[in-house]
Amino acid sequence: MAANVGSMFQYWKRFDLQQLQRELDATATVLANRQDESEQSRKRLIEQSREFKKNTPEDLRKQVAPLLKSFQGEIDALSKRSKEAEAAFLNVYKRLIDVPDPVPALDLGQQLQLKVQRLHDIETENQKLRETLEEYNKEFAEVKNQEVTIKALKEKIREYEQTLKNQAETIALEKEQKLQNDFAEKERKLQETQMSTTSKLEEAEHKVQSLQTALEKTRTELFDLKTKYDEETTAKADEIEMIMTDLERANQRAEVAQREAETLREQLSSANHSLQLASQIQKAPDVEDPKWEFPRKNLVLGKTLGEGEFGKVVKATAFHLKGRAGYTTVAVKMLKENASPSELRDLLSEFNVLKQVNHPHVIKLYGACSQDGPLLLIVEYAKYGSLRGFLRESRKVGPGYLGSGGSRNSSSLDHPDERALTMGDLISFAWQISQGMQYLAEMKLVHRDLAARNILVAEGRKMKISDFGLSRDVYEEDSYVKRSQGRIPVKWMAIESLFDHIYTTQSDVWSFGVLLWEIVTLGGNPYPGIPPERLFNLLKTGHRMERPDNCSEEMYRLMLQCWKQEPDKRPVFADISKDLEKMMVKRRDYLDLAASTPSDSLIYDDGLSEEETPLVDCNNAPLPRALPSTWIENKLYGMSDPNWPGESPVPLTRADGTNTGFPRYPNDSVYANWMLSPSAAKLMDTFDS
Repeated sequence: MAANVGSMFQYWKRFDLQQLQRELDATATVLANRQDESEQSRKRLIEQSREFKKNTPEDLRKQVAPLLKSFQGEIDALSKRSKEAEAAFLNVYKRLIDVPDPVPALDLGQQLQLKVQRLHDIETENQKLRETLEEYNKEFAEVKNQEVTIKALKEKIREYEQTLKNQAETIALEKEQKLQNDFAEKERKLQETQMSTTSKLEEAEHKVQSLQTALEKTRTELFDLKTKYDEETTAKADEIEMIMTDLERANQRAEVAQREAETLREQLSSANHSLQLASQIQKAPDVEDPKWEFPRKNLVLGKTLGEGEFGKVVKATAFHLKGRAGYTTVAVKMLKENASPSELRDLLSEFNVLKQVNHPHVIKLYGACSQDGPLLLIVEYAKYGSLRGFLRESRKVGPGYLGSGGSRNSSSLDHPDERALTMGDLISFAWQISQGMQYLAEMKLVHRDLAARNILVAEGRKMKISDFGLSRDVYEEDSYVKRSQGRIPVKWMAIESLFDHIYTTQSDVWSFGVLLWEIVTLGGNPYPGIPPERLFNLLKTGHRMERPDNCSEEMYRLMLQCWKQEPDKRPVFADISKDLEKMMVKRRDYLDLAASTPSDSLIYDDGLSEEETPLVDCNNAPLPRALPSTWIENKLYGMSDPNWPGESPVPLTRADGTNTGFPRYPNDSVYANWMLSPSAAKLMDTFDS
């Protein structure tokens, strides 16, 4: 009902009857004026017809007569229809002109209906309140009944208390009388016994004195015995503790000896196999270079980190490495037991490549063990393993992944390397790798297997390019043609490498595009759902991977440029590095010194006071992610404005306190202490602007 009244009210309100009546009045007035004009026109037409008949010859009138008759018939029909329409209009006009507007009545009805509805709601609430009030009244009546019961119980309690009091008084009087009698009897007996105990007391005093003397003597003897017992117990406990310590040390030595025995057995088995490869090693004079040879006895192998292209990689401890005191944690590459001469050649190839390179984003070679056993390559140890594993593990850190602004969901983590990744971190990873690949391109080296599994992550989230077993020197020729077939990384290879077996620096650019896709997807598998055998035809027809989620347009555009079909149309690594650097500059949160969360660069440590700021190894600290080092250097140390307020920032210092200035290159081998002055807030505003 409410809906019907409301809809009728809205309908008549939109209908606007008063406006319709005004329009009908105007139309009726116009119609009346037109009727008068029509009557005048009809009279003029009659007069003109008479004049035509008078002034026109008869033969012309006969010719025109049918036409005039037709006109006359048409005019009569039009007049008839016009009169019928006017009559119908006037009939409607008479009915509607005086009809009252129902909108006010409907509005009033709607308001009354709302009031009735509200009254109904109020009645419902009143009914509920009445029911609640009845329940309260029932409870109140029950409470009143309980009060009456409580009063009756209190009266009974008072009666019982009075009765008990009377009984207690009677019993107390009886007991008092009995006690008086007993007391008199006992007093008499006490007087009798007092006389006898007086003499006994004197005898007891003599006995107590003798017993006291004996007790003191006994205590002295007991204390001496206890002292001797404690000394003997302490000596026994110390002796047992020494025995347990010796036992633990013996167990530890036994475990170490067992591990050494297992290691020796493994080395013995590998040494037996290495005898078959001795001729191959002797043909590689570079291995026996004294500069790179490391004593095998100073290398202690540990747990296996994984198995790669050339065999297993183990974590090891090297003593007195490169003249350093103490031990250094390293990674050791060795051949499998079933290694073939081709795998040995690949390992030697990697050794020869690593001897030539020296870059902070390329894995560092420390040396090799080629004498008295299998060939071992000693390289830099990367704390976090492969980039693919690091990215996949970062998915478990939390919901802070790829934060877009200043908020970092995992900023509460204690260690900077353990916080959630942002898009700025991913761009920084790609930029570091592009720097290393630019260096390799300048060295005329082709990697041929550039992928996230072959990028290692060192402390400070520093990227290290590794696994150079497939690398070839292209100094003489710009491409390398693979002569033999084997296991090849199809999803990372360029088109010319797949179809023509041609490997160049530009084919590494193609692989770098796939690596970018892996980084953005946090270690995703390229070309998901596409088997390798189908990939050949898809790539040839122009198929490329779609833009991943959380990937910016400019990053995906860079991927597509790396995947150009013609190698000469792909960008070089120098241009790729510049593009990634521009992406970092555009994003403000990649170097947010004003924030309380730690930056990727260990050079900036805004979470510690000046007294707590540790010394940081610049050789292991990456450059800031968002800005070129020269730009930061100019901002920090090129301030010549005399109006600059406060103190200047304290520059980087060596461990001995000498001034070094800002480190221009990440491999500057100095120890630095980054300290911000009290005017750091001004410096933060400069970076923000």
